[in-house]
Amino acid sequence: MPAVALCMGQQVRYVTGLQAGEDKTGHISAGPNEGIFFFNNVFPIQIRKVLGLPMPGILDRLVSPSVSGTDPKTVIERASAKRNLNITCAEVLPRMREGGAFVKFSHDGNATTSEIEKTLQQYLRDEPVRPWWSPWKRMRAKAVKGRPWVEDLMRLPCSRLRVEFVSGEPGAPATEAVELSQEELFQFFRPYGKLSDIVMQSPDSKVLPRFAYLDYSSIGKAIMARNCMHGYIVSEAEGGGKKGTILRLKYEQKIKPRYIRDWIFNHPRIIIPIVAALIAGTVAVVFDPIRTFFVKAHITRNFHIEENKWYQWIKGYATDIIGGGKKRDDDDGMDAIWDDRKDNIEQIRTWLVETAETFIIVQGPKGSGKRELVVDQALQDRKLKLIIDCKPIQEARGESATICAAALSVGYRPVFSWMNSISGMIDMAAQGATGVNTGFSETMDSQLSKIWNTTASALRQIALDNRHKNDKDAHLEDDEWLEAHPERRPVVVIDNFLHKSQEGGIVYDKIADWAALLTTTNIAHVIFLTNDVAYSKSLCKAMPYRMFREISLSDCGPEEAKRFVITYLDADVEDDPAPKDGSPKKIPSQHRTDLGELDTCIDLLGGRLTDLEFLSRRIKCGETPTKAVHEIINQSASEILKIFLLGTEEEKGNRYWNTEQAWFLIKQLAQKECLRYNEVLIDDIFKTGGESVLRALEQAELISIVSGANGRPSVIKPGKPVYHPAFKRLTEDKVLKSRLDLAVLTQLMKIESATIDKCENELLLLSQLRNQPAPTHGRVNYLLIKLMSSQGKVEKYETEMKGLKKRSLDLPTTERRATSSSTSPIVATVHCPLRDSRYFILSGAAHFVVSILCPSTPFPPRFASQPGAMAPITDTVVDDLKSTVSRLEQRIAELENKLSGHGGQSPSQESVRMILMGPPGAGKGTQAPRIKEKFCACHLATGDMLRAQVAAKTTLGREAKKIMDAGGLVSDEIMVNMIKTELETNQECSKGFILDGFPRTVTQAEKLDGMLAATKKPLQHAIELQIDDGLLVSRITGRLVHPASGRSYHKIFNPPKAPMTDDLTGEPLIQRSDDNEDTLKKRLSTYHAQTAPVVAYYQKTGIWKPIDASQEPGQVWKSLLKIFDNKAMIGGQSGSLLNKIGLKN
Repeated sequence: MPAVALCMGQQVRYVTGLQAGEDKTGHISAGPNEGIFFFNNVFPIQIRKVLGLPMPGILDRLVSPSVSGTDPKTVIERASAKRNLNITCAEVLPRMREGGAFVKFSHDGNATTSEIEKTLQQYLRDEPVRPWWSPWKRMRAKAVKGRPWVEDLMRLPCSRLRVEFVSGEPGAPATEAVELSQEELFQFFRPYGKLSDIVMQSPDSKVLPRFAYLDYSSIGKAIMARNCMHGYIVSEAEGGGKKGTILRLKYEQKIKPRYIRDWIFNHPRIIIPIVAALIAGTVAVVFDPIRTFFVKAHITRNFHIEENKWYQWIKGYATDIIGGGKKRDDDDGMDAIWDDRKDNIEQIRTWLVETAETFIIVQGPKGSGKRELVVDQALQDRKLKLIIDCKPIQEARGESATICAAALSVGYRPVFSWMNSISGMIDMAAQGATGVNTGFSETMDSQLSKIWNTTASALRQIALDNRHKNDKDAHLEDDEWLEAHPERRPVVVIDNFLHKSQEGGIVYDKIADWAALLTTTNIAHVIFLTNDVAYSKSLCKAMPYRMFREISLSDCGPEEAKRFVITYLDADVEDDPAPKDGSPKKIPSQHRTDLGELDTCIDLLGGRLTDLEFLSRRIKCGETPTKAVHEIINQSASEILKIFLLGTEEEKGNRYWNTEQAWFLIKQLAQKECLRYNEVLIDDIFKTGGESVLRALEQAELISIVSGANGRPSVIKPGKPVYHPAFKRLTEDKVLKSRLDLAVLTQLMKIESATIDKCENELLLLSQLRNQPAPTHGRVNYLLIKLMSSQGKVEKYETEMKGLKKRSLDLPTTERRATSSSTSPIVATVHCPLRDSRYFILSGAAHFVVSILCPSTPFPPRFASQPGAMAPITDTVVDDLKSTVSRLEQRIAELENKLSGHGGQSPSQESVRMILMGPPGAGKGTQAPRIKEKFCACHLATGDMLRAQVAAKTTLGREAKKIMDAGGLVSDEIMVNMIKTELETNQECSKGFILDGFPRTVTQAEKLDGMLAATKKPLQHAIELQIDDGLLVSRITGRLVHPASGRSYHKIFNPPKAPMTDDLTGEPLIQRSDDNEDTLKKRLSTYHAQTAPVVAYYQKTGIWKPIDASQEPGQVWKSLLKIFDNKAMIGGQSGSLLNKIGLKN
């Protein structure tokens, strides 16, 4: 609020707080030879709407009277100079809400206030002052006759005034005041502006004091009247009675009649459809051209900088100078595939220049290179192409997400998908209130139709943009021209068609209908890419009685697959440094001696492009082909186990198949490469919904269904070629096989038991008939035979289940591996129930020592009188045992030297069971993979496991994400359940494990020890990586992670070879969302508070060992090797052995 300017001659000062009058009394007064004027149009009246905002400086600059020329002080000075008015401005009281100001002035008494007022008004008429915000209104001034009430209440002016009549005698009752007539009120208030109406109080009204309403034609005139006449005393001569009447004025908000609004709200059945039509029309007129423009820009890529010729020229020029123009790894080796599929590429290109109102369909299994064949090869030279991926559209959750995904695929914007649910609620509420369907809401079907129709319109405009007036066929109609020029039409590629089609087909039905429209109207060519062999069922609905143009892609043959791998390996030879001796560089296929294994490996792996690329990358990283293939098979087997066979109850509930059905197919396909479709369907396990289950398993890519020449499903094969050896690998696991075979038999027993129950119930019903009618005899015999058959199956299944259970219980607990020599010492491997470890011991003392530790283990008669008996302990035996143990330690030392001489890991080396402790960024992610590789153990990083759960958006992942984003640690219950499940289901953990980030609390440590004690596999080491928190902050904020493998890098200390790219796979690196300084400090604080007791816990057990993690990673690894030294592990166990028998001092 601008301060009040006090004008005393040339002296100007500013005083705040005068909005409430002098001394905040609400009134201003004038003494002898003084008067008060009220100037209007000094400030804009509308400024009152923002007075509550804290910006007086801004208001002062915008509406300052000195800027706008409406300063009352300046006006009075000019009038005094030009009209000889001897008056002086005493002070100015601005009224911001009313757009005016009170001006108190003094004069010499030679002229009255009325004369001064007339002179000033004449001056303002002759030389009008007009502010910049209202150039059509001039400033006016009136003398204040009453006693104005200067208040700072939140009351806004209006055009109606309420005039209350109050007695002039203080304390007199309100009834003594004289109520002025309309004529008298008109006489007093008309000079301030035109009055539109005067409303008197009703005579029978008992409201006191009496009042009247004055309606002015504008707000400014009402403001002038209110400020000049408030507190005016009407004398007796003027009609105010003996005691006089005081006029008290205030603003009264006028209740305006709203006839139009009332009519609208009273006739919703008429208005709502009209409003809906107006909205629809507005959207069509305003938004449809905008959306069509964006779709065209998406197809033509006019706003993509990568397509700009100048950008391409600069990029090519920079690449030639700087280098780095190497093609992507994904393209390495693909030339061999394209040479093999050259005919398919040429066939597609030929079809695209022909006029045929039908679809082009490229079908093949996932990973067969359909998209690369069509988009990167056949359409390489075509600029006008639209690629629609059905996968994100079908997998979107909810109608709004589906609409957004469809719009994004074609560049349709703006899209208001969120309005779909809101308009639906409005429609439902309006229909419930008025009984009329408003038509506001739209179904997902109508929304998708709008998107596809707009896209069709954009495609048609693009196709016709190539038409010119000077063409020879310019006289043709648009439809005729499009039919005559198929080469000018855009190409629409619909990828992943029928992906997860069993979850709902509305999306695919709309796409198929839209594609049929594009094809039949010659707007565009349409190419479908699909994995589903039954695509014709869906497409024939949209385009019946048409023959489709089809290309079926299969897996590569052995020769093409081998050429692909070799070409992939040789792709980067030009980037390798030249030999120092100057000899020519050799490509990997020339100097690698293990590539002869490729023929056998490809026979196992098959010709699927994705698997071949995976194999090539592993070989490129240094693995042999045999090892790489075995790793791929193991990984595939693990995926099958987790996706199709195991899982939580919630995950199983979301499947269209059960574990028993999946295992039945896995077991059968492990024995045969293919199964007859009908033979599988008639099996008891597929009696209910068999075809739906097989289709669901085909969609999940466990199997593939091959159709015959007539389109009938005939053969079932593994979903990928690599799945066949993976199935065999799973069936070789005796424990898993026994468990799942039991589950299958249990399921079959349930089916037969249900059949028996039905037969028994029907027989019971028939037995209640009187005299057993002859027509029922056949039915009874049928039911008895069926019951007997089912009972026989149940007995058969029970027998098989007993055998499986017996074999499960009879699994050997002692394994012996020895040579046939009886004279030379041999190495035996013995499992002891007291401790599930392996000891490398000599044949002589070995059995005696084990007989002491494991009395139940049978031994040859040389050391026991009968199997399982313990030899008597005498002094001679003890001396002999000491001598034998000495030779045992000597033999252990020889074995250690032999192991170290080979520089590798012995097949019989002891497994490792340890936990790796340390704060985030201490180096656990760097060292744990090296430990895993050395001991063939599983690496369980709880952080990566949690992030995988978060990425999968499971129930555990959503709960854990909230805690991780807040910088806290997840609960013990979540961690323990996750680790326990992983230890039980991960086959790699049977050879040992490294726990990274677990346990973090003493409770977790106790639960872990209890779990491992139950399996007789206690922890061997608890290693803590110690590092200063300050160094951690600089480490972790620069950390980069490869999501698939968990490999970590650092921007400064351990940067990747290529920025943000993994060294081994070439895949992009990421920086975790929780790797920032604020979150890190919270995590470190939580870590120290919760895990410090864990360190103390393992210090008491004697297995805790600290390592300085601030060293270089190589030094940290050397420190770890000292702990993992073979002598320490094996010798420590032999020492434990001597302690058990009491022979070690």
